[in-house]
Amino acid sequence: PPMLRRRQSSATHFISRGSDIKNRTDKPGSESYTESVEIVLPQHTNHMGNCFGGCAMGWMATCGYIAATRFAREDMVLRYIDQISFVNPVTLADRFTVKAVVNYAFHDCVEVGARAECHSLGKESRHALSAYFIFSTKNQSAINFNLVPLSTVEKRRHKEALGRKRVRLRRQQVGIGHGIGHDGDNEHEYTERNSLGLIYSNITTCMRVYNRKLVKKSWTIHYRSQNVEIATQTGKDGITCFRATTSFVCVPSFCFECLLDFITYRNKWDLVYQKGKIIKKIDETNDIIHMVMATGKSKPKDFCLLRSYRHDASDFWILSFKSITHPDCPPTSQYERSFIHSSGYIIRRKNPVKHQDVEFEPKGLGITLKGMSILEVNEEGQAKENGVKKGWLITHVNGVRVCDHPSLKEEVSIALKKGQKFRVTFECPQKAPSLLSSSFRRRGASQSSRQVVEDSKVSQKLELTYLVQFRDSKAIELAMGDMVGYNRVIVRSLEQFKRLVEQGDV
Repeated sequence: PPMLRRRQSSATHFISRGSDIKNRTDKPGSESYTESVEIVLPQHTNHMGNCFGGCAMGWMATCGYIAATRFAREDMVLRYIDQISFVNPVTLADRFTVKAVVNYAFHDCVEVGARAECHSLGKESRHALSAYFIFSTKNQSAINFNLVPLSTVEKRRHKEALGRKRVRLRRQQVGIGHGIGHDGDNEHEYTERNSLGLIYSNITTCMRVYNRKLVKKSWTIHYRSQNVEIATQTGKDGITCFRATTSFVCVPSFCFECLLDFITYRNKWDLVYQKGKIIKKIDETNDIIHMVMATGKSKPKDFCLLRSYRHDASDFWILSFKSITHPDCPPTSQYERSFIHSSGYIIRRKNPVKHQDVEFEPKGLGITLKGMSILEVNEEGQAKENGVKKGWLITHVNGVRVCDHPSLKEEVSIALKKGQKFRVTFECPQKAPSLLSSSFRRRGASQSSRQVVEDSKVSQKLELTYLVQFRDSKAIELAMGDMVGYNRVIVRSLEQFKRLVEQGDV
């Protein structure tokens, strides 16, 4: 989602948490450059005369360690090897040269890139190995230096290192998503080391469930009225998702405040809420909270949750929750500790939408897609001739709903095989007239950020979606066993919320 991409693009804000970058001394990565040379001896080779991979990795790790300590000016330890590539064999009597340099300095660790070359007498040097090592401080204290890339090569390495960091976080989420927790549900201990991964997982999991909403056929509708719709879905991962949706007209900033607040507003609309408080403030958009919910005659249930909230600069407000464990919020005999895989509220501004059908000849469309949205319209393609514009969203091909690239490719292939003209339906987002004043149009896009702030204070047509994920079969039975009673509580709570945000009180 755009909101997540913008948040990730400010990577320093997350990755350098816990230390003030302004107080760190700027330092070029070239000061960490280290080069070492080894001779491949018989004890380093196997019976074929090739160097053992472990020996080569050890030499590279040693050189990388020296580069890391040169940069940080303190003792470092090897945390893990991110990637290693064996390009060419290293043979007996070769000179093994390792070159290492720090590519990126994070909060308490650095990434060191190492390249090894081997040289035989009478022959040219050849590339042997490449690897990326992550070295961290011994006590996980903040590094006192901030790496500043100067040359073009250093800037490229700096950018690539940040990309590898994001890939590592994505790989980490695979483990988090299949971890063992309480009664089959996910329960993760919050620490400074894994906080970034938990925050990332908290946001992306909620958005991934929200994106499932687009595939309407896979949802089972349990309740639908003029104001509220309730549905469930079980995905391929075996996780059951619960969704409740309602619409209203109100000020977005006030709506978001009502969802965040524990004292003034929450008890006015949430029929099962008893109390809540903030355990720890992580930063301006993430914290750890404790909530207590009443569940009828049984003992009240409490939750220790990681809460993340974001405001996209265009249309989305997101508030997501994930169960964790924290030493400041231990289970007590007064409440029954409960766990949720993921939950959240998503507010989306509902701008007027126009649908337009365009006929295409049986050949390429002439567009570049990002997701299902048009990223670029080729100048010489038939899409340009038919008036298709950047930002339009493909929804149907010959009347068949398409939700992703595979379904779009399949329907277009079928149309091309027939050799006849085919119809593509586009969703054309329209700006709400009341949101863009004439003065804004005269000033241009330079005032867009200020206009977004002003828009959040103006009443708008909004859609609120409440999402919950259940992995535990007992939780599913609890929620879905008495669907009538469960729906009644959700519907009444959402109706109370609608009255609160539209009328200012219940």
